[in-house]
Amino acid sequence: MGKMEKTFLVFTCIFKWNYINALFSVKVPESSYTVQIGTTVDLECNFPVIDTLRIKDLTITWLWRKSPETDQQEVYVFHNGKEDISKQDSRYKGRATLVKDTLFTGRVVLQISNIRLSDRGTYQCLIGYGGADYRHIDLLVEDEIDHTLWPNKRGYYGVILAGSLIVTIMLITVGLSQIYGWCGIKKFGDHCTKAIKR
Repeated sequence: MGKMEKTFLVFTCIFKWNYINALFSVKVPESSYTVQIGTTVDLECNFPVIDTLRIKDLTITWLWRKSPETDQQEVYVFHNGKEDISKQDSRYKGRATLVKDTLFTGRVVLQISNIRLSDRGTYQCLIGYGGADYRHIDLLVEDEIDHTLWPNKRGYYGVILAGSLIVTIMLITVGLSQIYGWCGIKKFGDHCTKAIKR
């Protein structure tokens, strides 16, 4: 095979690979999830399945990073029809699993149980099936105590307003009692003065 034929073959392979990837696309129903500590979350991404799923040709990789500046950590890997958690980050052992039944309809669901505050960050769903594509999902974790006390800005301002109203009522009550008390003493004094004069 000459140099020209090799070059043509390389360009043909690149063209076919790009064409396949253009047809293969991963999508996410939700790009962001908000959950509370201790609950379970289902992170989902979808890929196209034509006719019957060839499970042994499917590769799924879920990665996590706390911020763009940090390195990615492996959460879960499904390769050639089998689970591979040999390099799974220790924080996810026993908590992260893949829902197998939904794969045949093109739904990739990563289930993380007993959510921790440290689970918040960005998750990457990478799928290889004829082509390859990925999407990112942001996970926000709310502190249960803080969420109860301060559910939102409206609730925060509501608490402040209610507190101010209570303090105002108390001040008015104390003020009125002081006024009525002073008036009572004054009336008693005037009565005594009139009695002495008589």
